[in-house]
Amino acid sequence: MLVFDTQKQTNVIISGVYGPAQLMDKDEFWKSLGQMNAVVDLPWCIIGDFNELAAPSEKKGGLNYSQTKFERLNRFLAHINAISVPFKGQAFTWKNRIHSHLIYERLDRAIVRNDWLQLYPDTIVCHGTFSCSDHCPIVLSDRDPLQRRKKFPFRFQNYWCQYRQLAPIIGRQWQTAFPGTHMFKIAQKLKLTKKHVRAWASQVIGNHDQKLQRNAQKLTLVEDQLVNHPNSIRLNEWMNRLLQQREKLLLFNQKYWGNFRRKEWLVHGDHSSRFFPTTSKYSEEKEIDILS
Repeated sequence: MLVFDTQKQTNVIISGVYGPAQLMDKDEFWKSLGQMNAVVDLPWCIIGDFNELAAPSEKKGGLNYSQTKFERLNRFLAHINAISVPFKGQAFTWKNRIHSHLIYERLDRAIVRNDWLQLYPDTIVCHGTFSCSDHCPIVLSDRDPLQRRKKFPFRFQNYWCQYRQLAPIIGRQWQTAFPGTHMFKIAQKLKLTKKHVRAWASQVIGNHDQKLQRNAQKLTLVEDQLVNHPNSIRLNEWMNRLLQQREKLLLFNQKYWGNFRRKEWLVHGDHSSRFFPTTSKYSEEKEIDILS
């Protein structure tokens, strides 16, 4: 994929890969990537499931691999003058239960050549949380996400209108009396409404995000214990409850992003700029009740 960086005014190449799991197909896979290296003349990043490990520390649980298991990936890195991008988050990106063993491995990663590192020296990969898949998501970033966090301006989200308790909050603020001109009154009402809606959103929506974070922390804790006690009934039941809780939280979040209408947008595309305003806005009757 050819990507144009608008800030640096340059093109880069990002390739998504899925490495073969079968041993007989691996050599051909790495040979093909090596041939691509000779053709790609722009800063290059390869990201995906390589189905390979770089070191014994990238596996936990199950039988130990021989040293030859780690040679293919490291040989390729040396050949194209590249590195496996450092990561943040949990150490493993894949898990599976084989017989009575719970196995964790770091199969997913990003590989970048030296020309990419010269352009983006702070490149990092963030590992997400396991959910229904046996792989966790990974996110490539040109810098540590914590370094660029900032306070964003207040933005009202249309899907908040699906919450029944929001209309009374807005209505009460709009009925507050202010002295002065008509424009001054409107400005003060908008300011007061913004203050209370922001507080409501922080409490209701913010709590939802915190629940997801706590759920992810508990999942990581249980997974660490399951590696040493894979047949523990208590731990497996706890894991199932946490996964069910996570699914409910994610579905709850989807519901209020327009009653699952994002799925409809993914199917039909962005053919109409009026799609989201039409499907997410209040009815005219509700607007009159609040603003009158």
